[in-house]
Amino acid sequence: QTILKRWLFIIPDHDNKQLIEFANKKACEVREKSLPYICPDFEIQVHDDGAFPAARAKLLGVTDVQLQLDVPEAGVTQVQDWASENDSLVRTIDGKLARVSTLKSKERRQEFRNLLVARAIEGQNILEQVRKISPDLYERVIELKAARAVTLQMESYMSTVDPADRLTSVVADYVATLHAQVKVLPMGAENVLGYEAVCDWLALCNLDFPEVGHA
Repeated sequence: QTILKRWLFIIPDHDNKQLIEFANKKACEVREKSLPYICPDFEIQVHDDGAFPAARAKLLGVTDVQLQLDVPEAGVTQVQDWASENDSLVRTIDGKLARVSTLKSKERRQEFRNLLVARAIEGQNILEQVRKISPDLYERVIELKAARAVTLQMESYMSTVDPADRLTSVVADYVATLHAQVKVLPMGAENVLGYEAVCDWLALCNLDFPEVGHA
C-alpha cells in the first residue's frame, strides 16, 4: 500500500503567505483523520517550478541549470561559538588531525580545524537553502552523504593510505559525486559541502585514521 507523506502544490509564482498557511491547515486536517494511507507527518508544500531546476531544464530542452545559492563565509565568532558548544566533537576531530603528517604542530591543527568548522557552518547554511528550494534535491544530497559515510567507516579499518592523502581524496571524491549525481549545485557550494561532510565524518567517527604500529 502506498503511504502519502508529501503533497506538492505547484503554482506559477510562490509569493503568497496566506496560501502556505492554508496548506498547513489542510495538512493538519488530513493528519487528524488518521487515514491508513496517510503518513503521520504528512505535509502539503507550496512550490513554483524553481524548486525543480533539473526537471524544468529537461522540459525546456536546456542543460542543467545551477541553483542560485547565497554562500556567506562563516565568521570567527561563529566558529568559536560552534567549538564551545561542541567541545567533545572538537576533541575527537583534533585527535584524528594529530595523525595527519602535515598537521603535526598544535597551531596548524587548530587553524585547519577552524577552517573545517567554518566550512561545516557554511555547508549547513547551503543545505538549509537547498531544503527550502527543493526538498527532493535536499534528500538526494543527504542520501549521498549517508551512503558515503557507511563506506568510509568500513574503509577506515582497511586503508593503508597516508592520512593527509586520504583526507584530500575523500573530499575530492565526494565533491565529484555531488557534481555527477546532483549536477545543479554551484562549484563553490560543492566544495564547501565536501569539507562540511568531512568535518561531520571526522567528528562522528565515520572517517578515522589507524594509528601507526597499533595492534
